[in-house]
Amino acid sequence: MAYYLTLHTLRSTIARINFFLSDSPNHLPSIILDDLRKLEEHIIRTSEVFGDAEKRSSLDRSVELWLGELKEIAYHAEDLVDDYCYEVLRVQNETFHPVSKLVTSDDFAVRLTKVLERFKEISGSVSALQLMREDGDRPSVVIETRNWLPISLGREHVKKTITDFLLSSDDDSGSISVLSIVGPAGVGKTRLAQLVYNDRTISSNFNLQRWADVSEGFCITTITRNLLQSFGKKTCNLKDQTRLQKELMKELMGKKYFIVLDDVCLENASLWECFLAPFRHAQSGKIIITTCSTSTAKIVQATLQVSLECLNFEDSWSMFQNIAFRSVDVNSQNKLEIGRNIAAKCGGVPLYIEAVASALRLDPDERNWESILERWREGSGSLIDAAFLPLKMCYAAMPIKLKQCFLFLSMYPRGHVFLQNTLLKFWMSLGPLEEKGNEPKDIGKESEYVDSLVFDGLLHRGMNVDSLVFDGLLHRGMIQLVNEYRRLNFGFVMHDLVHDFARFVAGKEFSAVKHDCLHEISTDVGYLSIILPNSPETVDLQPLKRCRHLRVLQILNQGNTWKYGGVKFTIPPEIFPLHNQLRCLILRDTHIEILPDSIGNLKQLRLLDLTNTHIQRLPQSISRLYYLQILELTNCPLKELPGGIKSMVSLQILNFQKSFGLCMPHGIGNLIKLRTLPRFDVKRGGLHCALSELKGLVNLRGELLIAGLSNLTSLEEAEEASLHNKSHLEALTLNFSSEPSTPCFHSTQLSSIDVNKELRYAPDSNFQEQVLQTLRPHENLKELHIYKCGGSRFPSWLGDSSFSILATLSLVGGECGYKVLPTLGQLPRLKKLLIRSMRYVRCVGSEFCSGDCAVNGFRSLKTLEFRDMLNWSEWTAVSESAFSSLETLKLVDCPELRVLPERLSSSLIDLVIEIENCGLLKTLPSFPTLTRLSLCREASEDMLSCLDQPTLTSLTISKSRNIRSLHLNKTKIPLLKDLIVKECINLRSIAGISSLGLLETFKISACPNLQISLYEKIPRTLTHLGISNCPKLLNWKKIQYNKHYAQLNVRNDVNNEEEELEQQWFGNPIENMPDEVQSHIRAEDYKGKGKIE
Repeated sequence: MAYYLTLHTLRSTIARINFFLSDSPNHLPSIILDDLRKLEEHIIRTSEVFGDAEKRSSLDRSVELWLGELKEIAYHAEDLVDDYCYEVLRVQNETFHPVSKLVTSDDFAVRLTKVLERFKEISGSVSALQLMREDGDRPSVVIETRNWLPISLGREHVKKTITDFLLSSDDDSGSISVLSIVGPAGVGKTRLAQLVYNDRTISSNFNLQRWADVSEGFCITTITRNLLQSFGKKTCNLKDQTRLQKELMKELMGKKYFIVLDDVCLENASLWECFLAPFRHAQSGKIIITTCSTSTAKIVQATLQVSLECLNFEDSWSMFQNIAFRSVDVNSQNKLEIGRNIAAKCGGVPLYIEAVASALRLDPDERNWESILERWREGSGSLIDAAFLPLKMCYAAMPIKLKQCFLFLSMYPRGHVFLQNTLLKFWMSLGPLEEKGNEPKDIGKESEYVDSLVFDGLLHRGMNVDSLVFDGLLHRGMIQLVNEYRRLNFGFVMHDLVHDFARFVAGKEFSAVKHDCLHEISTDVGYLSIILPNSPETVDLQPLKRCRHLRVLQILNQGNTWKYGGVKFTIPPEIFPLHNQLRCLILRDTHIEILPDSIGNLKQLRLLDLTNTHIQRLPQSISRLYYLQILELTNCPLKELPGGIKSMVSLQILNFQKSFGLCMPHGIGNLIKLRTLPRFDVKRGGLHCALSELKGLVNLRGELLIAGLSNLTSLEEAEEASLHNKSHLEALTLNFSSEPSTPCFHSTQLSSIDVNKELRYAPDSNFQEQVLQTLRPHENLKELHIYKCGGSRFPSWLGDSSFSILATLSLVGGECGYKVLPTLGQLPRLKKLLIRSMRYVRCVGSEFCSGDCAVNGFRSLKTLEFRDMLNWSEWTAVSESAFSSLETLKLVDCPELRVLPERLSSSLIDLVIEIENCGLLKTLPSFPTLTRLSLCREASEDMLSCLDQPTLTSLTISKSRNIRSLHLNKTKIPLLKDLIVKECINLRSIAGISSLGLLETFKISACPNLQISLYEKIPRTLTHLGISNCPKLLNWKKIQYNKHYAQLNVRNDVNNEEEELEQQWFGNPIENMPDEVQSHIRAEDYKGKGKIE
């Protein structure tokens, strides 16, 4: 099954041969070109019969050996062609001219001759082995269904649901009702459908009842022919889809039918609609489909979806017993216990339970049972081949690319958490995600493959994932997302049984071994993961010298101990020259400190991952990695990139810590394939990369931060950067702040010419303003952040409606001289806006929304935030139609602002106002839909006393020194549900709590002088009362807790002293309480009971 990777290798080799035969035929001597054309012909011939050979390999030893030889020579051919392409790149980079004639070495010619001769032998065996060429999709394969799932195992209610569905009446003529039975492979979908299908009550309700096995692919012609064949029609030999569907329509005309389509995997809605065409001529009908894929259930627009889950342990154990111990008296308690453990290992999958239990029933030797369980626990042999049947079916139905991706999952140990982006880049570097021209697809779009594995049952997830390669895994249920990793990255895990299956499919070519077992690895291993221990110790990599065809080397730190010192190891310099065919090197999360210079020998390397390592310097030899596509440097203590990085012309993803950045040498503009560049630092000096080098990086996408723009000394550089042609960029940050730059080698090498240039150059005060005007981005931008740009006028393009998808905008001033805000209200999709540190802005008027008062400004804006506006005092001229979607308004450190516009957000559905350090803002307009209000620091008693917000449901008051008393008026805030008061050190009293008839949550914290009258009751609606660090409220709190303990959800947010007192008071005699508490309780509630209940 792992031979599908060979097919990718063959196709990749064909593509490369094709490329340089058609694109640059003059690079090579004619005799070499002839041999390459012959090699291409033989590779194509073997590729055409590959599918038939793969299917026969498990039954025919000769075919299996043939595939083994093909795999080995395919690698040799790929290496040969890649070596040639590497030489072309090397010559181009060393001479800086296109290659006109490449003189090949004798070694290349000899290698080509040997590879060609081997392929002649292999292709010559095609006829002898009777291998058949396959065109298009493989035909559907009907797999015999075994009746093994007893209906007693928790499926009765599901069967009744399906039966009720089938017996329900259809009012509309021609109606088609579809029920989907969805569940992981082997869970019993087919058996359940059979039970319903064979029910006589169901049969008597329909004129026609037919079953069709769909299995692999959704071929309308094949399914229709099978249905007609079940009717006994001779037309089943027809091949024309239209004629077949006409015959089926005749059979269904005016009849009531019941059809079961078993094992459907459908990814095209138009196919389903086409298939249903004949059924619309029937009287009415019901269709049941069984599928592993929830996406299929959506495509068929199922009227009812029944989801089958795995069995619980009790049902699993019952099923195991019924099979393994059938007609056998078990006298050994130990054997029963082993059986229970094995049943638990089956994960509730009925088909696994039946396969394992059936095999064990034939083996009475208890020692063999123990051996199977022990091997299973160790992960060495695990399951009987029959237990993999459902996964084999699922694997067989996958697209070839998805099969190749799945194979690489076998390189990880059980329970390993795969990170989505890491896994996608891994696949990308190894080829399965390549498109024509060797250009990989976008990482975000490729996640459909992972989604497919999830829905096939091979990976498991716990939350939604919204990208493309992972659809392929998720839709097949092969992975599961781990919630704990959702903030880090999308994390996935495989079920142990699926992991065993992956290892079974991959074979010996893929291996994951512990570091102390390296000496046991096969010399033929091609894809190797070395699992490091949790405890720091030295790892010896010398055994790697034995490997002959290593293409992937991955170091897995299972304990993530890199943060605490990590596992120390070094790579012997002689290792890399022995493995120059290595495609992927992953050293992330390890304590490696030095990369040997010999890494330059890895001329086929596509991926180098140094994330979370201790590498402080990259060797200059890395510049010889002309094939490298992905370089991961996140969380590395690097300060600069090597000067030769300009030669790495295949680089597409360069990741590092955006918050710190890396010094980039001159020549980065050569990397025209670059797609990911988190940050670009502008520094002075000819040895540093100039901003103008961004010109050729037209493929940049995602996020880009350009920092140090204050160091720019030439307006021409800004113009040449051509940000307007970066159509794939989604987020752009332009930072003009003059933060101290990280020292680097290039900074110490400034020439005297560079120094003189800087001394002569003295930009005027408007230079940064001109630079910003020049750095106009592309209109496809979704996020824009501008920091501390000097000048007094904003660029003319800022706020232009041509930026039609701009959703987030931040403008941070600083020492700039802006006195008027730009007109931003015409941005049609702007949802979030931050205005900060505009020190000279005194008034925000109509120009902010639009020059035309009739225009509906900011119609999409949801969040508006003003911060550090020290001189802003007026906000005027807001039209009634402006801010029609505003939900959140934040005012922070606006000490001169006195009044908010009356018309602001008059049509809002929900509005949150957070006001902090706005001491002169004494009143708020009465917003008709205000629901949440947060007042911080400078909130005044005047504002609170005048608070008239009839729709307010949440009020937070914090860190105010001005409030001494708080009077809550029910008539002005009748809908208040949540009240939070914290860190108001001068607050002494709160009154009116009992009048708030809808209050549900009341939290008070860090108000040391606050007292509440013992006669102040809490409302009956209150369910959450939290009081902490308020020593003068201790008595009031105890009274409320004792009187309303049943209604309150008491929170553990009190300090230790209060908890101790609380434990002493609850349930104790009233005489033990303080006098004032006693008198209050006696007067209000105590009615002769000796204790408080």
